[in-house]
Amino acid sequence: MRIKPTEVRLVSDLLMEPADSVEDKAREIIMALDEKRMSDPMFILGTMLGDIPLIWGPFATANQAAKAASKLAMPVALPGRVMQVKRIEDVPT
Repeated sequence: MRIKPTEVRLVSDLLMEPADSVEDKAREIIMALDEKRMSDPMFILGTMLGDIPLIWGPFATANQAAKAASKLAMPVALPGRVMQVKRIEDVPT
């Protein structure tokens, strides 16, 4: 997954704030970045091969997921097979 400009700004801002120790600052940055990434939308590309689900991702945007289908080494877009882009929250568990 690529690094987003908003993630760079988040880390830059946190680096400018004082901290008791380098380890404390590192923990704060990791936790803030994890929280941001989990709150951002993520997308997957998927299809079925018989009863087997094939899934690629995550991708930052639906467009990135759709473009990935044309770059797959395995020919999954065969006649009768549907490739779907889904937001991760919309995927049934």
